Amino acid sequence: YTDRTDLKYLAMAPAKEPVVTTKFGFKKLTWAGQKTPGVRLDADLLPPSDEVLGSIYITTIKDWETIRKWYRSISDAVLADNPRTEKLCKEITAGKNTDKEKLEALYSYVALQIPYQTIGFDYDGSIPRRPDECLLNQWGDCKDKTHLAVGLFRAAGLNAWPVLVLTSGDGSRMPLPQFSFDHEIIGCLTGGDTVFIDPSDLTAGPYRTVTAAISGQPFLPIGPNPEMALGAIPKIPADQYHTDTRLGITVSDTGSSRFTCARTCYNVSAGNRRDGLRGKSTADLMSSIGTDFSSSWGTSMTLDTLTYDSVETVDSVFHEFWGGQMRLNVSEIGTTRLITIPDWSNIPTSLPADLMIDQVLSYPVVLDARCGTYNKTLVLTVPESFGEPQVAKAVSISDSLYSFSSNSNWDKDKRTLTLEFRLGISVGRCDRKTFAGFANSVIKSFKTPILFQQL
Repeated sequence: YTDRTDLKYLAMAPAKEPVVTTKFGFKKLTWAGQKTPGVRLDADLLPPSDEVLGSIYITTIKDWETIRKWYRSISDAVLADNPRTEKLCKEITAGKNTDKEKLEALYSYVALQIPYQTIGFDYDGSIPRRPDECLLNQWGDCKDKTHLAVGLFRAAGLNAWPVLVLTSGDGSRMPLPQFSFDHEIIGCLTGGDTVFIDPSDLTAGPYRTVTAAISGQPFLPIGPNPEMALGAIPKIPADQYHTDTRLGITVSDTGSSRFTCARTCYNVSAGNRRDGLRGKSTADLMSSIGTDFSSSWGTSMTLDTLTYDSVETVDSVFHEFWGGQMRLNVSEIGTTRLITIPDWSNIPTSLPADLMIDQVLSYPVVLDARCGTYNKTLVLTVPESFGEPQVAKAVSISDSLYSFSSNSNWDKDKRTLTLEFRLGISVGRCDRKTFAGFANSVIKSFKTPILFQQL
């Protein structure tokens, strides 16, 4: 259903009779449609899916409680009698006295020691493997790893239950009882609060596994209480997904400058960074980071220092520090020097042009994938031969869904110029042309050369 009038639909006549299969007490009817040609789509240039795709919902399921009871009967059978799981729980939690310590130890084992394997999640693939079988296999998909973790948590005396989640599409599009879930996580009561844990997601610890993919999405708890009906995963504010970066550059008259970069990543950003470091040697990481940033920052870089938090740490905050040599783009015009700082904006240079393609100008831009708060500080130290800087004017742009500010400070005694950038983007939709203009302003602020003048 849609209220748009400018959309064209391709009508496909269904087969005369559906194919009928029955499994787990449910009847499945499938109609074979005609083959249609594939279309390559660019997700960044598309309008919101609910403005393009019409939907028809049909159900023969009485209510959500019917689905919950059905899946709970499956879950209870799978979780019953798993002696290997109970023995493993005692080994992992030995010496752990608090629920928090037990939860973190058990989560770490399932998340890190049991590799994730993708298996289809629908009526035909909705039965998880028993936890003991998952331990024997040493792999599992989301429903396998969830039930293994729930079994371990319960063996440790923790109140935990499986949670069915819809990760794809618009979270509001579940008007009727249906089995459209495509992911499974854990609900766990600890310290009087319910936390959601995803043992299949290595991008964060147990207290921040609600990633942007499932934040605000519909879920169905498969717990013991009837009041555990269809709900929505709590939405995590954009400011809880953020990165703080401090880049220090000591400029040399010889051309090659010393730099250090200290970065603190929170929640989703923390996990993405940690997951990328897993299994690599320090030498390999130094080489790959230097190569990656040499390319993205448009300057030659060589790392000789790298430290970071343990990749096994179950936490939502991740610290890293790296440094080495870099070559800045410095131009001399008489007694004036222009320094072009690295391209380290979180907005790609090509984004404004991509947003302004004629075919999509009438659609709003969806900011969900870009939400977060990004704080960046550049401390530039220059020799006396560079003279004094011409300090750029402060920039401040603010809208209901996004904001950006930049300011600068010159310390004459230390000969350091400090530039601060603050970018914030929230979940939502906004006018495409307006956001393209905002993106241009952000990119321009990062690309504006710094001018030093000898007096």
